[in-house]
Amino acid sequence: SSPGAADLGPRPPLPMPTAKRPPTKPRGAKTNGAAARSLSEGPSKPSTKDVLLDACEQVIVESGVGSVTTRRVAGVAGVNQALVHYHFGSVDQLLVAVLRRVNQRVIERTLTAFEGDAPFIDKWRASIEGGLEDAVRKGWPKLWLEISMLASNRPEMRRLVAAHRREMRGIYERAMVEELQSEGLMTDEASAAAFVNLLTAISYGMVFNSLFGPPAPRKGVPDIISEIFEH
Repeated sequence: SSPGAADLGPRPPLPMPTAKRPPTKPRGAKTNGAAARSLSEGPSKPSTKDVLLDACEQVIVESGVGSVTTRRVAGVAGVNQALVHYHFGSVDQLLVAVLRRVNQRVIERTLTAFEGDAPFIDKWRASIEGGLEDAVRKGWPKLWLEISMLASNRPEMRRLVAAHRREMRGIYERAMVEELQSEGLMTDEASAAAFVNLLTAISYGMVFNSLFGPPAPRKGVPDIISEIFEH
């Protein structure tokens, strides 16, 4: 008679599935460019994704957004070119990720500048005078404006730029309305919104002007705005 299931003995264990692994850096490849700078910034090793974002930012600042290719970014990062596709899928999605990160940095710096009990206009001046000078040193104005111009033909990027502008206006407007209402000076939010639109336009204008060399002293503009605000 045929043997029963119990006579077959124990079955060998099934092989465990292997997880998909990302492409690795070619043997002998050197860590350079953005990767080397990121690794030197602290004891914790940055993720490959962050290294690629740093490299993409460097390419844009040095050569413009039109120079961004998977090969160029991978070369600056010192990693396998296939990793760009693995983490971002395409150059467009890489640029979207760069734009998201730059936007987040600006929002975080602005929120920090608007903390505390200082008058609204002093907070705005701090965010412009200190924040812009630091951003210029890091190349962020060119980075942000280049991608923003590209966004006019990229729906996802355009939505990110529009959302960033709304969030920045919201930070300004909330701080201004709270201060004016606390002092009983004004309850008309439409007037506050109009003044915030003016400040936002001035802020973007100063960012744009920073691309063309040292302009007239930046502190002159905030001084004038301070006088207008006081009146």
